[in-house]
Amino acid sequence: MKTTTIITGFTYYSDDNFSLFTESVIQSMTGNPNFSTPVPPLTDIQAALDDFNAKLAAVYQRASKEAYAAKNQSRKALETVLKQLALYVISTALGDEVKLLSSGFPLTKQPEPAGNPVQPQNLQLGDGPLSGAIRLKFDKVSNARGYQGRYMNGDAQWLLTDPFTKSRYI
Repeated sequence: MKTTTIITGFTYYSDDNFSLFTESVIQSMTGNPNFSTPVPPLTDIQAALDDFNAKLAAVYQRASKEAYAAKNQSRKALETVLKQLALYVISTALGDEVKLLSSGFPLTKQPEPAGNPVQPQNLQLGDGPLSGAIRLKFDKVSNARGYQGRYMNGDAQWLLTDPFTKSRYI
């Protein structure tokens, strides 16, 4: 089983949601006995958040190229210190899910087995492009990475096709 950890990338957050998320992490980490000496200090993260919020407000007031550039630069700085904090949380919690959750950072998704694939449906056989060839078509099976067919030769023996990856095979 994969070790439980937290997400350390923040690019999928919109600017407003990133600000709210950072505030939530700061609140979760403040006074948290699991993380008594955060690195970087929460005051540094709060300062970076305050700067980002000010630059974000400037963008809303005047949507100039300079305001956007300043906001993007400030966001990158905030992402950097927040990632440093996330790495501190990971190294301190050592995979303890309760401690990780108490930090305010979201957990990464644990891998799940795909299960047994189902048999392809809506099989259709047709003439192939060459004499003696057949065309096999069927509905794609979700989570299938490849397929392999079986056919019976003239001696009544089952033979395997070469593996193939599309829901059509000649």
